[in-house]
Amino acid sequence: MAPPKQQSLFSAVLTCCVLVNLVYSHEHSEHPSDCLDRDEQLNQAMLSRIAKVRELCGELCNTLRTGTSGLYFDEISSHVTCSNIFDDIMDAPREQLSAPTYLPVEFIDDFSMNGRVTLKRYPLLEVPTLSKPLVFDQVYLGKEAALSVWTYDLIEAMKGEAATGSLHGVYGHAETASLFAAVRKVDVRGKHVLVIGSENPWVEAICLANGARHVTTLEYGRIESQHPDVSSILPKDLNKLYHDGVAPKFDAVVTFSSVEHSGLGRYGDALNPWGDIISLARAWCITTDDATLTIGVPWGTQDEIEFNAHRVYSTIRYPYLTTNWKAFSSEDNDQRVFNFVKVKMETDTIKDTTEL
Repeated sequence: MAPPKQQSLFSAVLTCCVLVNLVYSHEHSEHPSDCLDRDEQLNQAMLSRIAKVRELCGELCNTLRTGTSGLYFDEISSHVTCSNIFDDIMDAPREQLSAPTYLPVEFIDDFSMNGRVTLKRYPLLEVPTLSKPLVFDQVYLGKEAALSVWTYDLIEAMKGEAATGSLHGVYGHAETASLFAAVRKVDVRGKHVLVIGSENPWVEAICLANGARHVTTLEYGRIESQHPDVSSILPKDLNKLYHDGVAPKFDAVVTFSSVEHSGLGRYGDALNPWGDIISLARAWCITTDDATLTIGVPWGTQDEIEFNAHRVYSTIRYPYLTTNWKAFSSEDNDQRVFNFVKVKMETDTIKDTTEL
């Protein structure tokens, strides 16, 4: 017999499924059990995929690993099998047609790190007119990005604003200034920078304004850059380059308000308890030995998942997110920005190649 929690979840799904089909079958002559059958098939596919992700990820996704005391929080290290985490299954689209509305019972411990991370709905206080939990469903994976064409003039204008301190960015002047200051500290002059996740090129503009030689943006959605110093790549294409042995080696990684979404299904990606950890580990795999990481994610007094919007990080999850990186500076703001230097570990290697 299933545990009480699983029984109640099953009952809720069944009830919802039947109610939906009472309406749907009136026009389509579909039996209510068909919905449950489809749900079960999708659930089994998800269980199988996550089990495979866990296997490929190995030690990296073991969030019971202990660390050592660091400047801001513990420092965690792990062996990383880079060829495994560049498997296409890590970027699989979600099994559901629409964004998931709950986390599967089978993986509550994985998402919550055995109860150390609080799980809750995205706060309705921010959208008081809603009578039910807000579910984000912005499918970018395999489609075009929110702003799919980045013109030369747009990037140059943003670069100029970044240089003069007037760039608004996506999150306002204060957050933009924090990121600019952090990037200035790591010194990206003449370097090839990887930007993870970007809806418009404000982060790229900050890198260029700080002297970056070239910026490559890794994004779920397709982007056409018309600027010679900025290019973009999809995760599946980067996976192929890695396995072909021709992935670039980046000198620095910059990401702001991106990886906290990974694995929550909001952007068309599949549920993955370790999606954020894997995202930064893959960046670690394709950087030079002295590379830096500049990262801004939601920072709070406790670690939380506000499903399905994002994760909020504190001293529990952050060390695992930044496995094999050592923090050396920070800029305080709502999305606190930390700078890290790469910690070299034994792993598989890739060839150096030219820019994307």
